[in-house]
Amino acid sequence: RFCREANFQPAHGMSAAASGPRRARNVLSTGSQRDAWSSTSRWTSDVRFEMRVVMVDGSTRWVSVVARPLFSATGKVIGRVAGWRNIDTERQIRDRLRDSEEQLRFLIDNVADVVVQQVEGVPVFVSPAITRVLGWRPEDLLGKVATELWHPDDQARAVELRHEAMHG
Repeated sequence: RFCREANFQPAHGMSAAASGPRRARNVLSTGSQRDAWSSTSRWTSDVRFEMRVVMVDGSTRWVSVVARPLFSATGKVIGRVAGWRNIDTERQIRDRLRDSEEQLRFLIDNVADVVVQQVEGVPVFVSPAITRVLGWRPEDLLGKVATELWHPDDQARAVELRHEAMHG
């Protein structure tokens, strides 16, 4: 019933009625996930992983699985109970975010201008362009107050500009 309602395909050679939730055919995405799934008799605590399952129509769906061992009265692992949750949308969002981060990283690493992110006037990120523009390595500037970089004759103006930027 679970397989039919969830639209999961039964394991090869089994009817949907005989397959039950434990027999839904799956396509594990990595060797480590296959190893984790096949060694469930040794699990003594919850296990979490993601995998793809094959639907009745042949399409695949990503699911998040949380499996918990079932113990006998003597403490032996005798089975497991697992909850599956569709994470197709979540995976698509994560993939788009990763792609976006890669594009942003490429731009920041290759832009001609210096990019600095500050929190309360202290750099927490400095782009690699700082080396080409000012000769500093990005890691040399992290944690320093930005006004320390200004020429002594411009310190007062730098403090004034910072105050204006932060307080309007």
